[in-house]
Amino acid sequence: KAWPSGCFPEVLKSAEARQGHAAVHRDGLADHVVAGPAGQIDRRGGHVFVATDAPGTGRLSVVSIDTQASGSLAADLMGRLVQGQGTVGVTLFDAAITEHAEKFNAFKSTMASLYPAIRVHDPIEDHDLDETAYEQCRKLISESPDLVGIYVTTENSTPVINAVRDAGLVGKLTIVTTDLFPTLVKEI
Repeated sequence: KAWPSGCFPEVLKSAEARQGHAAVHRDGLADHVVAGPAGQIDRRGGHVFVATDAPGTGRLSVVSIDTQASGSLAADLMGRLVQGQGTVGVTLFDAAITEHAEKFNAFKSTMASLYPAIRVHDPIEDHDLDETAYEQCRKLISESPDLVGIYVTTENSTPVINAVRDAGLVGKLTIVTTDLFPTLVKEI
């Protein structure tokens, strides 16, 4: 049975009841939340199939993107589009999630290497909450007069675009995202 990430405790109970076999999509769970319990079940001879990049899970394989390449490509694109100057913001779900931390670190290091005149702000952790993403982006915009772009590392780009729109900066601020979906297509 496949379980959404929000019911990880139920997954563990189910796995134990069924001799340790369960699957969960881990999106949004911090690495330590996944690694410990999944490892316990695996050591008892069961298997928890988790779509994750979390270290310490004892996984045999994973299907994912190259997070470092993704962050680096986004930085190079952003740097070229903003002509190598100003400051940029980054939004992510949670810095405790390896994939998100790797994207941010790759973005920041590539920016420093290729576009040293651009300063990268500390990341905004929005936890996939539209209101948080919107409010934190509005705060970033208001406190950063030299802001030239925002890199959205997750699918939560709509509130970022709304914050930019409400600040009157559409067409003046560069937004780079890593996800494309129908709602976003309308904004391009």
